[in-house]
Amino acid sequence: MKFIEDCAQAHGAKYQGKNIGSLGDISCFSFYPTKNLGAIGDGGAVATNDAAIFEKLMQIREYGWKDKYISIRQGVNSRLDEVQAAILKAKLPHLNKMNQRRQEIASIYLKELSGLPITLPQLKVGCEHVYHLFVIRLKNKAVRDQLKTYLADNQVHCLIHYPVPIHEQPNYLNKVRTAGELKETSALSQEILSLPMYPELTNEEVLKVVDLIKSFKF
Repeated sequence: MKFIEDCAQAHGAKYQGKNIGSLGDISCFSFYPTKNLGAIGDGGAVATNDAAIFEKLMQIREYGWKDKYISIRQGVNSRLDEVQAAILKAKLPHLNKMNQRRQEIASIYLKELSGLPITLPQLKVGCEHVYHLFVIRLKNKAVRDQLKTYLADNQVHCLIHYPVPIHEQPNYLNKVRTAGELKETSALSQEILSLPMYPELTNEEVLKVVDLIKSFKF
């Protein structure tokens, strides 16, 4: 059995002092522009320390070729282009600084929003969060939607990640094997809201979001 890490939103995060992406047999990263380390177009990477897995991945990413024009397995055309690679190479040295700024923004949210009827993110012992998103939970869908509208009316735009869980998507209904009915997943999708979170936010902008939430009638 292999351990595959989904690191799409965890660039620079750590668990027990080790970087996410170094724990499993395979780790998968997304470089979509909105990610903590993002390109200017679609992109991603798979990392592994296993030579056999590496060879297989190199074949799969290029038509299943082992030798040019000879496909020994089913493959795709999925090679990161040079422009995206160059952008990522230029941004990588700044990743830790950008993550640190995300952590500073999160600390403001956590401090200023505590005590409100909101469930805030919790940091587990041994984990270092890089806050790709800052997601809060409201008591029900009606309150969530009202707060989202209230913030939007005041030029603060929030998103819902993600409004429809995979097991409720039309194409996957009754097709995804689960350990139960995933009631908590379904409930969360109706009650969560992602607050603005990106390194370029100023403290003043973060506090504007905080003040608006504090003035909202829950």
